[in-house]
Amino acid sequence: MILLFIIFTSMLLLFIATLTYVILKPKPFRTIDPNILNSKIAQDKLKEISQKLKEDEITTSEYENLKQEIQNSLATELKNKKNHKVQQTNPFLVITILSIFVMLSVFITYFYIGDPQQADEQQANNSTQMPDIDKVLPQLIEKLKKNPENIEGWMMLSRTFMQLGKYEEAYKSYDKVHALIGDRADILIAKADAAAMARGGDMSGEVFELLKKAIKLEPNNQTALYLIALSYYDNKNYEQAIISWQKLIPLIENDKETISQIRTLIKQALEEKNKK
Repeated sequence: MILLFIIFTSMLLLFIATLTYVILKPKPFRTIDPNILNSKIAQDKLKEISQKLKEDEITTSEYENLKQEIQNSLATELKNKKNHKVQQTNPFLVITILSIFVMLSVFITYFYIGDPQQADEQQANNSTQMPDIDKVLPQLIEKLKKNPENIEGWMMLSRTFMQLGKYEEAYKSYDKVHALIGDRADILIAKADAAAMARGGDMSGEVFELLKKAIKLEPNNQTALYLIALSYYDNKNYEQAIISWQKLIPLIENDKETISQIRTLIKQALEEKNKK
């Protein structure tokens, strides 16, 4: 047991040293929500299979199967990826808090090894506490019926529907949030994203107008600029697409990966523009 204690303590010290290095080294800054980018990829795929259906390249049954695969894939991505925006936090405070947490975890693990049965019981208890979305979702909907002005509840419902690939329901929920709090850039963008997905990737009409409103409220909103550029591109307004993307680049100067993607899109837009 003493040997195990020494091993755990050494692991803890190594972890703290690694953690300190990772937290204190410079990090890239990203504010474009990767979930929105994933949604756009899915929108493009939906538009592609819709076109194939119109041209009789695929059957209705094949279209529905492909559509379901795209929606399921997006739902998985939304669950697994989070926004990479870096928050300004005192790094030394973070290191201290996480170190204490890890230290406690190590000691708990150490004592559980001495009692494997206790560890098994704890694991069983944790597994029974995992929420069942099929039960939670109806409960949330019922609560919102009783308290329809619960903004946080509607936000949670909207995000849940997006994760489940129920885009029309997500759009309606975001529409409710929009009605409750009025025009706010992040809500307008989320509503536009849900609307586009519900319409098979179509970014014209209401989607475009929502994005225009978002940019009017926040002219330097990176996600809104990115999406409205895509909307311009889809509507063959390549000049405005290029202008929007060019405005975006200096706002994300530390995000080399996204800048590279945007420059590729600008190049494509220029090529399409020159074909006219």
